[in-house]
Amino acid sequence: MDSSERDALLQHRVAAGVSSSSVRETPDEFRIVHAVLFPVTILLHVSGGISYYATQQWIQKYLIETMDLNDGHEEHDHHHMRCLQDGNSTEGNFTRIEQETARWAMFAALATLVPSFFVSALVSSYSDKYGRKCLFIISALSQTVQMAITSLTIYFQWSLVMIVVGSAIDGLSGASNTNYLAAMLYLADVTPTEKNRAIALSIYDGLLMFCSTLSAFSSGFIITKAGFFPSMVACTAAAGFCLLLICFCLPETHKRHNRATTRTVCKMIRRIGDVYCSPMFNGRRVAFVIVLVTYFFQSFANDDRGSTELLYQLGRPFCWTAHKIGLFSAARHATQGLASMVLIIPLKRYLSVVNIALISAVFNTGSYVLEALATTTIQLFIVPIVATLGALASTMLKALLSAMTPPDMQGAVFANIILVSSSTAILTTYSLNHIYYATVNVFTGTVFIVLGGMSFMVVLLLVLFKMTQRGEAVYGPTENNSARPDNTVDDVLTRSISSVNGNR
Repeated sequence: MDSSERDALLQHRVAAGVSSSSVRETPDEFRIVHAVLFPVTILLHVSGGISYYATQQWIQKYLIETMDLNDGHEEHDHHHMRCLQDGNSTEGNFTRIEQETARWAMFAALATLVPSFFVSALVSSYSDKYGRKCLFIISALSQTVQMAITSLTIYFQWSLVMIVVGSAIDGLSGASNTNYLAAMLYLADVTPTEKNRAIALSIYDGLLMFCSTLSAFSSGFIITKAGFFPSMVACTAAAGFCLLLICFCLPETHKRHNRATTRTVCKMIRRIGDVYCSPMFNGRRVAFVIVLVTYFFQSFANDDRGSTELLYQLGRPFCWTAHKIGLFSAARHATQGLASMVLIIPLKRYLSVVNIALISAVFNTGSYVLEALATTTIQLFIVPIVATLGALASTMLKALLSAMTPPDMQGAVFANIILVSSSTAILTTYSLNHIYYATVNVFTGTVFIVLGGMSFMVVLLLVLFKMTQRGEAVYGPTENNSARPDNTVDDVLTRSISSVNGNR
């Protein structure tokens, strides 16, 4: 091939690149993707949330009936009244019910989390080859099947093993991790500029918090008024409709001419580990490891909070109904969503990213101590107020990890974050249920003391990070930010995160 042919080929490739870029950023596609992504997200997450609350509470109802503790009554209110009864004749029975509920809830959660741990770490990379839409289809299909199995189990009063089977099927698709990854990749595809992408991701995170609040608030009313089976049928229908919406209305944003070649699993795994041994991390590896370990403890303290609170509130001394459980969960998600969307703006103006995470961890620790010692409904409803800033630490720690990583290693860092989240989800599901099972007849708040201790570890590690990394630039230079020797860690990271988030 002579020079003229090479020049012609180069011009053709450049033109193709410009064309593909223009195709990707067309206004029509941008609007369609966002218009369909919002109802898809709302349907999947709200139906999934209501299904979760219904399943957990039905497990306890099923156990009461099968263990002959309901005296022939099947209504939810009768179970609530039996829980409130005093006396030695019922104390031991309800302790057994709480223990068995915790055990089966753990089995169902592990059936989802264990396969999801292996799937979610690789699925985002393979979407570069097969496209983003397939991730949504897989996630919606598995969720629909899981809900259908649960609905049939409730109607025919099958064994609780079928609940575990349905959860395992959902886990084989990566469960909620796959759906979250698909949405993040979709938004990255259709928001080419850094500022627009940050705004889109912030809006999407706020939408997820809204979905959590809506599902928690509405679940109590729906379960109380309609019952468990109609609630699950409605959730299954919503997920099935969402699957059809994805198949026929949601466009693919990762075009064929932009897709990567097939990579082996070994290469994917090796790339995930490059952040620990790559020369690019020289001088920043210690800081990276400290923050990643801190994120591990933060995930341990936060990831399984909802299910632990549900078991705690169903048992004595609270014996809450589905309505109260939904109100409490909605209140906590609403206050934390307020902090994520509104309070973060003034906090970032006056505080560094590290200090925001530190304050968040302190409030999170206090909320767990209060929850452990609460004995009345009023005391328990103060917990969401104290925990308002509790979720910010997770966001700030992920931002720190991203800020310490070169642009071409962001995918590997995100995979590490997913691995840590998945592993802590498995660990907390197993350990916290066992702790609750072992201590429910001694002190039911023990599990929250443990969670408070994990959150306090976040405080200690962040203090260690500030002490050991002060005066060192942990984020390499970018086009808008050069790391200078006199930069402190807080200065560099604050500028880095600000450049990522853009001006709001």
